[in-house]
Amino acid sequence: MSQKAPPCNHLFPKEEIEQSIPDRFEKQVLKHQARLAISTPAGSLTYEELDSCSNRIANAMLACDAHRTEPVALLFEQDSPLIAAILGVLKTGNIYVPLDTNYSKAQHEHILADSGASLILTDAANFRKGVALADERLKVIEVGKELRSFSSGNPSRKIAPDTLAYIYYTSGSTGKPKGVVDDHRNILHNVMRYTNNLRITHDDRLTLLQSSGFSGAVSNIFGSLLNGAALFPIDLRRIGIGGLADCIRSEGITIYHSVPTIFQRLLTGGREFRSLRVIRLEGDRATLKDLELFQKHFDHDCLLVNGLGATETGITRQYFADARTIPPGAHLPVGFATEDMQALLLDEKGDEVSPGEVGEIAIRSRYLARGYWRQPKLTRARFVDNPDSSGERTYLSGDLGRFGPDGELVFLGRKDLRQKFNGEWLDTEKIELELDADDTIEHSLVEVRTSGRGTDQVVAYYVAVKGAVISTSGLRRKLVEAGFEELKIPTAFVRLKSIPLDANGKVSRQNLPEPRQALRPPYEPVRTETERRVAEAFGAVLGYARVGRLDDFYTLGGDSLDVVSVSLNLETSLSSTLPLALFAHATTVEKLARAIDTNVSARSLVALQPDGCQTPFFCVHAHMGHVINLRNLAMRLGSQRPFYALQLRGLDRQNQPPASMTEMARQYVSEIRTAQKVGPYMIGGYCYGGIVAVEMVRLLQQAGESVSILALIDTDCPVKSSTSAMRLSLGRIWQRVVYGKKIHWRNVLRNYGSHLVERTKTAALRFVWRHYVSRKQSMPRILRNPESLLKMIEMEYDPRPIQCNAVVLVATEDQAALPTEESWSNIIKGELEIRQIPVSASELLREPQVGLLAEILASRLDEQ
Repeated sequence: MSQKAPPCNHLFPKEEIEQSIPDRFEKQVLKHQARLAISTPAGSLTYEELDSCSNRIANAMLACDAHRTEPVALLFEQDSPLIAAILGVLKTGNIYVPLDTNYSKAQHEHILADSGASLILTDAANFRKGVALADERLKVIEVGKELRSFSSGNPSRKIAPDTLAYIYYTSGSTGKPKGVVDDHRNILHNVMRYTNNLRITHDDRLTLLQSSGFSGAVSNIFGSLLNGAALFPIDLRRIGIGGLADCIRSEGITIYHSVPTIFQRLLTGGREFRSLRVIRLEGDRATLKDLELFQKHFDHDCLLVNGLGATETGITRQYFADARTIPPGAHLPVGFATEDMQALLLDEKGDEVSPGEVGEIAIRSRYLARGYWRQPKLTRARFVDNPDSSGERTYLSGDLGRFGPDGELVFLGRKDLRQKFNGEWLDTEKIELELDADDTIEHSLVEVRTSGRGTDQVVAYYVAVKGAVISTSGLRRKLVEAGFEELKIPTAFVRLKSIPLDANGKVSRQNLPEPRQALRPPYEPVRTETERRVAEAFGAVLGYARVGRLDDFYTLGGDSLDVVSVSLNLETSLSSTLPLALFAHATTVEKLARAIDTNVSARSLVALQPDGCQTPFFCVHAHMGHVINLRNLAMRLGSQRPFYALQLRGLDRQNQPPASMTEMARQYVSEIRTAQKVGPYMIGGYCYGGIVAVEMVRLLQQAGESVSILALIDTDCPVKSSTSAMRLSLGRIWQRVVYGKKIHWRNVLRNYGSHLVERTKTAALRFVWRHYVSRKQSMPRILRNPESLLKMIEMEYDPRPIQCNAVVLVATEDQAALPTEESWSNIIKGELEIRQIPVSASELLREPQVGLLAEILASRLDEQ
């Protein structure tokens, strides 16, 4: 497949641009009177009906003494009245100015004041808003039933091709919003390029996803209605991606156009769209991942078109790909020039750059926008006359690009978003491409962020593939192995649920959150042998060639998974055990080395966050015994809430582990009283720890102390008997039957056999464990494994009811059956609340999802 536009007959001859838009539209009305013009959920209009509706609007405007070439503001929902209003304004020879209904009042007021509009056209849904904006200074016409009294005849005004047609205001993301004004001839030339490149005919059906205030809507509106095709305005804010998918399939859409992010979401559901013949991506940068996604879901009959355009130029470059296309490099090009549109790459002096170099994209043509509304100085600065050719101008886009070996243009982003780090240009896109190539990363953005102290930091924001467990140190190592300089690799990795987008679906970099991690301190060399070994372990696991004595494990990107790796590394290097709890408070190389040298004992009570004046929160470990995974939650609860975690005794392989639930709970109660002498206490437990917390509450109450709140974080209610366990298993099977999920009895038998073997092993282990407990002998190594030990303790434990207020915080995303108040009622006799958190259990304590847990938990703790 060629990367250039496929050759075709000129469906839209060039001589057709020497007229007005209404003239071209009237020709389509004569040819296709009964054909579908517009279809929305509210109804459909044929070409004849759309023409009549737009004529009534035009005649109503003329009755209000709407003079020629005056701006008229349009405030409409994404529906057919909007399109009729656009045509109506153009038929009177006036200039339409769209107001996106999603804009703020301040934005609307700015556009109205700057454009000088004297009339607002609106629909019933926005009439009140229009009247409020008009403030008795402007006329307001509601497009609706009352317009039926006006003639449906064509006003028949003679409109020259150079008459101004619209003012589209830019988003203002790179400065104050400015109005781009253009005439009928230039718009028709843009439609000609669009029509001929995509071979648009009256048989096509086009989407209109762009909001009314976004200039990307122009090519779809006029590309369809000036060719006899059908237009389908779709309001994504109302129907969502699922509704969009249903519309494409049910309406037989042939040409789809959106920014890449919406296209990516459209295909996540695995649906097929057999009617599509063209997928057009513009408005934001598309990548090779978008091409891969396209080639995975579409065959060779469909084309992917990646293009470059702007409000000031219309469509200037297009790259065509099909299922067999192999891109020419590491980027997806925006392609080759459209008719009469020449692209240049200029340096800071305005000279053309050498082949292969990066430069500012400049577009030279006779058919550029007329300029910026009422801003002649800015127009002269951005639209430069070409002295060698009368009528030609060069538009300086502010975008960066590079020409490939075959002349295809590669778009590299905004010039004013190009970033420096430590005085040098940082190729953030190259880092993004490397991260995006990872199977666990769905999308990434790399930014240079400056702290309040003026220190720069490279930050990577990423969205993970659903269910993926990601180690940021693993991402760092990947970048190191790919050859990136260590100092230019991100030091902070921020996991996002989704990339922030603006109203038009473009990536909104200004809405990216600030990283939570602190900045890395200046390098200081290690001083002792232990510091050297700790620094080497940090570097080996986290992907750094040089680590200083003041470097913090978490600032370097370490997480709970990396703690285990560093601990094993140091245990081998130092030939001694190293309790994981040390990493909760001794987080720098210097502090950890000092803790190792002074042989700090692993107490059960670990101060993850000891500061603050609020009542402390005490949280018990999960089934692995350690508490390092609770650190994110402790940090998220804030600097005023002391957070103490309780880890299993015996993890250091020196102290004897507990032999029963009561013994373990009694020891933990004793330890928390060293931090808080008297109640009321706030007790919690994560997973297995919730069961221990229940017993701690019982012991505290037995000693005359009060407990204000018991927080059970993703804790299963203890099942008392094998009969209950069997009933639970049968219930899950029955649920699968009810919801129509296939069950293979061979698998059932195989799973039951595995279950039987596992229960036999557990019974044997339990027999051995009881033997050692009854004789109060030191446990063998097999029983000192935290998971096995705690399982034995739980099997021997019979929980007794407690009178206490409690909250159960449960991860819901991957659970078939959720806990109910009834399931806990035999144990919790006080006020009980169950709060569901829409994340998976594996992500509950990981950033950024831990923020949801912390927010709910903090609100309950603050209530006490």
